[in-house]
Amino acid sequence: SILWEYKTNGTIANSPAISDIDRDGVPEVVIGSEDGYVYALNGNDGSLLWKKLLSPILGSAPAIGDIDEDGELEVVIGSENGYVYALNGENGSLLWQFETGFTIMTSSPAIGDIDGDGGLEVVIGSEDGYVYALNGDDGSLLWQFKTGRFISSSPALGDIDNDKRLEVIVGSWDHNVYALNGEDGSLLWEYSTNLSIAASPALGDIDNDGRLEVVIASDNGYVYTLNGDDGSLIWSSYIHYALSPNSPSLGDINNDSILDVVIGASYQRVCILDGRDGSILWYLYTNDIVVTTPLLCDVNGDKSIEVIVASTDGNVYAFYFPEPMRSGFRAFWQCFGGDAMNTKNINFIDYDHDGLSNYTESIIGTDPGRKDTDDDGMPDGWEIVSDLNPLFQDGENDADGDGLPNIDEFELGTDPRDPDSDNDLFNDGVDPLPTINNWFIIVPSIALITIAIIIRKKERSISDG
Repeated sequence: SILWEYKTNGTIANSPAISDIDRDGVPEVVIGSEDGYVYALNGNDGSLLWKKLLSPILGSAPAIGDIDEDGELEVVIGSENGYVYALNGENGSLLWQFETGFTIMTSSPAIGDIDGDGGLEVVIGSEDGYVYALNGDDGSLLWQFKTGRFISSSPALGDIDNDKRLEVIVGSWDHNVYALNGEDGSLLWEYSTNLSIAASPALGDIDNDGRLEVVIASDNGYVYTLNGDDGSLIWSSYIHYALSPNSPSLGDINNDSILDVVIGASYQRVCILDGRDGSILWYLYTNDIVVTTPLLCDVNGDKSIEVIVASTDGNVYAFYFPEPMRSGFRAFWQCFGGDAMNTKNINFIDYDHDGLSNYTESIIGTDPGRKDTDDDGMPDGWEIVSDLNPLFQDGENDADGDGLPNIDEFELGTDPRDPDSDNDLFNDGVDPLPTINNWFIIVPSIALITIAIIIRKKERSISDG
């Protein structure tokens, strides 16, 4: 049933941001419309808190954050007239505006401290081909980076190279995915998909290596997963005619504790790709094209995530996964902007960087501000992926009976669920190199030693005779 509805005077082609922008204890819904207004609506009943006339807003979704460090939330959004606007969340008044070189069609702002100065910056792309990084206080330019064609993709922010600083990741119509150093906009790496990229990236550790990967779709119909360190390809998967705006969400759909990729496509379906290798797990069918980013969350209270998506057939679909295909509870990059505030910033999605989103931690009861909730030496996210209990000190237990306590398995990089992590026929507890398959080293060595012993015994028996 409908809780409430609010009618604007134009088409709405962007995603809402949700947060308590007026500090009254009730979340508000903020969204832009092609009638030129940004609307802030009461989350309880849809009543209007404020609206602000800017310029036609096509596909740029608002982002919310305290960008001027005044203790209050602001709303940032791009517009067709080429301006980026920052509005006071309490009443919609203008804080600042910045003019780019051309229109902003669908690129939406990301918010984060990319230069390490303690304040928040705003990062957005423009159809002039530039990525802009702006100071949150006043909208002044921090840096800009030129790509080869216009930018419809929305930037994502995350420490993808483990240097303790945020990088900026964005796609361009020049066929490339770019990773930029946040402090100065210099190029970290680029990867070509050989066709335009209008979709936005998602970030998450989908191969369970403890580092962030970049997941993005190209207009060539492929979804790509790239190493955050250097942009090298981990896997690509053809999903049949992805449409330009489609951006992925990341969550555990097949209940193996590993993040999978969920993305809309043409041919009336949502594709679910196995995070390990990009193979197609399932298709979820609608009655028309899906151009929105799926939302992943538990809407029916069964402690498993559902997939919610809108289609051009006019319907919103909520898909659930009954036994035996029950989905997991992990949702990391939950929606278009990664979180409800559309920050597109890993630091806001996963406060403690333990591999579990704040949303997931709220579901399972761990502390989103502590990397190791139970103080057993193992991060909460690693425990979840390893089928351990992040709320119980089980570091000294030996889950797989290989002679190595769980804490040693974490430190060595072995699998606490598998007594022989490297499949070399030697249990991890006795294997000198438990993460390297050294069967071809150890077994021949043992054979040579055995032969040498036999030869020596024969020599002794001859000499004694």
